[in-house]
Amino acid sequence: MSTKQRDWLKPQLIVIFVGFFWMSLLSGMAQLLHVSHSSYDLKEDELKSLKQKAEIGDAEAAWRIHLYYAIELHEGNSSNDWARRAAKLGHPQGQRIVADGIKRSRESYEGFGATAQDAVRNLLEKASRSSSQAGYELGSAYAEGYFGKPDPMQARYYFNQSAEMGDSMAWRKMAEYCHHGVGGPRDDSSAYYWISLDARCVHPGSIGGKEIWALRNEISTSLSLAQFEQQWKRIDAYIANVRSGKVKLPSPPFLKGLIKSKDSDEGEVLADKQEAEHREQMRKKLTPQ
Repeated sequence: MSTKQRDWLKPQLIVIFVGFFWMSLLSGMAQLLHVSHSSYDLKEDELKSLKQKAEIGDAEAAWRIHLYYAIELHEGNSSNDWARRAAKLGHPQGQRIVADGIKRSRESYEGFGATAQDAVRNLLEKASRSSSQAGYELGSAYAEGYFGKPDPMQARYYFNQSAEMGDSMAWRKMAEYCHHGVGGPRDDSSAYYWISLDARCVHPGSIGGKEIWALRNEISTSLSLAQFEQQWKRIDAYIANVRSGKVKLPSPPFLKGLIKSKDSDEGEVLADKQEAEHREQMRKKLTPQ
């Protein structure tokens, strides 16, 4: 095989690989969520009806067809076509998948922007209005310099937007950015708030939980008791709304519903216990004797 042929083949193989990756990911998500593949199956009349709806602008219908081809039939080309159609109709998850395909595997950006970078930015900006994941991905793209030079200010803006929508990965990013003064002023009080939300939703004994608590303890060294008390009120109010169902997070705390209930319940109990011990320790340390 000539060098020219190999150079031509490389991007084709990447596209094929990413197609299989997305189908495997979606299939794995279905299994993780205890959803059988038959839940994505469509009868002939159902598929016809959805296609008619998509033709008149129904983004959700186009996305549902994408899931059918991706998870039920494992047809990469058809699933990709319907994801692109869903994206053009404004479906945020469709926009995310298309942006990822353009960014990571050099799929066509035609119809979404003048360049690949423009297309990814356009798609993720639109999706980020309702998808915390899209906001996180857009912040990451700015942080890594995908649109040119790394832009920490824009990265912080979108990480903050995503964090406000309850994205746990964005919580940690905002804790890091605020603590180290990346993309804006150093703000350890806000950093503590964001990392504390994460700590209250993750098993403290897990690998991620240990990393979260390590960062939280590092941030805690610079706060006063008054700052702790102020943030504890905010944290408690937010967590109460999460547990009552008033606030719905993109990812369930302690993986509730995704793992055995006894394991998620154990994580919640241990997180509450460690939280109480942490607060007692901070009060004892900072209260004048």
